[in-house]
Amino acid sequence: MNCYEGKRLNNQEKDIIEWLKNLDSEFCFWDEIAKTQPQTFDEQKYSIADFEPSVFTQTKEIRVLDLGCGPRGALKDKYDLPSNIKLYACDPLAFLYMDILKKYNLKPSRSIDFCLAELLSAFYPKNYFDYIIAQNALDHSINPQMAIQECLKVLKIGGVLYLKHEENEAEVQKYSGLRKWNFSLDSNNDFVISNQTSSINVNEIYVDFAKVESKRSYVDSKVLINTKIHKQKGVEFLAELDNKEVFKLYLTSFMAAIQEKIQESALQK
Repeated sequence: MNCYEGKRLNNQEKDIIEWLKNLDSEFCFWDEIAKTQPQTFDEQKYSIADFEPSVFTQTKEIRVLDLGCGPRGALKDKYDLPSNIKLYACDPLAFLYMDILKKYNLKPSRSIDFCLAELLSAFYPKNYFDYIIAQNALDHSINPQMAIQECLKVLKIGGVLYLKHEENEAEVQKYSGLRKWNFSLDSNNDFVISNQTSSINVNEIYVDFAKVESKRSYVDSKVLINTKIHKQKGVEFLAELDNKEVFKLYLTSFMAAIQEKIQESALQK
């Protein structure tokens, strides 16, 4: 089964270009937060244990990835983690975020690695992480279906990908900025990713490789989609040539766009 359903490189190029056009909105949002609400950079809501309650009782070495962590880090577990828990954080806009933090003399809660979720296995070894946690992140990505596939590549057999996102955020925000994907559940509680032109049932795609469980939760007026994807087998879909070509395109485009934003920011200081 092909995770792309026939989507080839030329369409991926269009997705990348469209996503890059909307970097300004994300940069301006976090620049304003850093300028006017710097105290919020120490107010993360969730702990690793909120997703995996047993994590602090385990004695083996555990690797956890905070994927799409933003400039603050999405997890509040900054200090005094047990020595057996190794917490990593990564984001495609890591360089932009570090520039914003420097601009306002803010310190990052932890080191943030540059990564592309859609090509995560180019940045981390396969079968490496025990848990990956993505909050309010993959619905902002270029291709969340590809990102999930890559998460499964770098997860160990038996590892778990946890997703927590607002339901149908792209529709609610009228597809503005980087919000191009909706996360929702169908009548069978299957996890569905959709936009204005397509809809993907994640349970069906990964039925041979992973167990997918989802539920809704409610926080204030928000409806959250909580999905747990438990890797049961190895996942290898992409041809190596496609992976290298897309990686080259992503990296070149990203670095050019990010360098442009950093230069603009420097001129405004």
